[in-house]
Amino acid sequence: MSARLVFRGQCLVVSILFLACPLYIPEKVQIKTEPAIYLPLGTPNSLQNHMDFSINDLANSKPALSASGGALALYDYQGEYGDTRAFIIKMKLADIPLETALPPIPPALPGVTVPDIEIDFAKTGISPIADTQAGFELGEILGILGKYDGLQFRSIPVYFYISGPDCIFENGNVTVSIKALDGDNHSVPLEGADLLSGRAVTPQALPVFPDSEDLPMTGSLSPKPGTSFDLKDILNQDNPPGKLDFQYEINIGKITVKYDDLAAIEEDLKTPLSAVLVITIPFQFNAVKDIPILSEKNADPDLKAIHLVEDGKDLFGRVSADDKNGSVQEILERMQSLIIHVNIENNLGLAGYAPIYRAKPDPGNPEENLLGKINLSGLSGVPVSRANSDYPFNVWVEMYFGEGQGFDIKRPSKDPSVIPLKLSLAVTAKTRINETF
Repeated sequence: MSARLVFRGQCLVVSILFLACPLYIPEKVQIKTEPAIYLPLGTPNSLQNHMDFSINDLANSKPALSASGGALALYDYQGEYGDTRAFIIKMKLADIPLETALPPIPPALPGVTVPDIEIDFAKTGISPIADTQAGFELGEILGILGKYDGLQFRSIPVYFYISGPDCIFENGNVTVSIKALDGDNHSVPLEGADLLSGRAVTPQALPVFPDSEDLPMTGSLSPKPGTSFDLKDILNQDNPPGKLDFQYEINIGKITVKYDDLAAIEEDLKTPLSAVLVITIPFQFNAVKDIPILSEKNADPDLKAIHLVEDGKDLFGRVSADDKNGSVQEILERMQSLIIHVNIENNLGLAGYAPIYRAKPDPGNPEENLLGKINLSGLSGVPVSRANSDYPFNVWVEMYFGEGQGFDIKRPSKDPSVIPLKLSLAVTAKTRINETF
């Protein structure tokens, strides 16, 4: 029994000590934590209003056409290039009746074998169709691309369609030659001007084009003709012509017709000779070097960078390097890590990169003040060290097409709320609190 009393006495002592603990006030309290703190940056989407992005004009542009001989039609091409901005030009080169080339048919005499009849299209003035020109303007597109030295078309395919009586195409009898000329100054030869030279051609039906140039062309060019060439080397020259002309010659050789076939040939020659160039202009490009694509309005146009707050001001609202006022300075002093969240909403299909700086970039020393580089699409975090948060701290952003990268310019969205290129920023700071009170 005495043992049980001792046990109860021990329990009583423990209970009294437990109840006494909340009444104890320590002399010091130590707090350790690492909270993440969001730092608002005002209205970062307003950066869109500062973007001087002329390649957006290219996505909205429509090349002007100027006929020099041939009849032209321009269509918004929504066929094989999908949502990539593209145009297609139909350029008629020839639409010529051939029946006048048929010589008088001699009467068939009893017992007399009539020799084969030779039809010489040259003697009737029909062939060759030579030194004829048709062209179109490139000034609007090239004027925009001229701002981006090093940007080149990936491909400008051109297809030559021809049709006419079957009899004139036998054994490679019809040939075509096409040469590119500077439409502004024909005396200046273009590099790679000989696009086709004496190429034998075969008939091919034209694709179906819309009834009006106001309607987009949605079909494909399949099957494509066997005769084609690419204009990219001409348009990618250092000084491409503002207007491109084609000088062409279509030559129909002599054909020999048996007398018994003359009636059928006479009917066949009622089909005119038609020739058409179909030029596709997809906005697909390659960057042959790093190309800056932004510039700051109302600032140094050579800098080609945009920033969140006025140059010389501090992103965190500090007015001097030793500004001790406000919670921001306290956070920075305790900062364990700071991350700038950069979101680039890229609805133009651009490819490249964006350097992020903590202060105005120096063109002569691109690594100075550099925080990091991100792609031109998506959300990326750029870490900032405590040393890089020194006053004044700003966020400067440059944008570049990356050397060796290819990309397609997308056609503008029909939704007015979709911004072609949008940049937004946010910052989170992770602090370390280790205080004794």
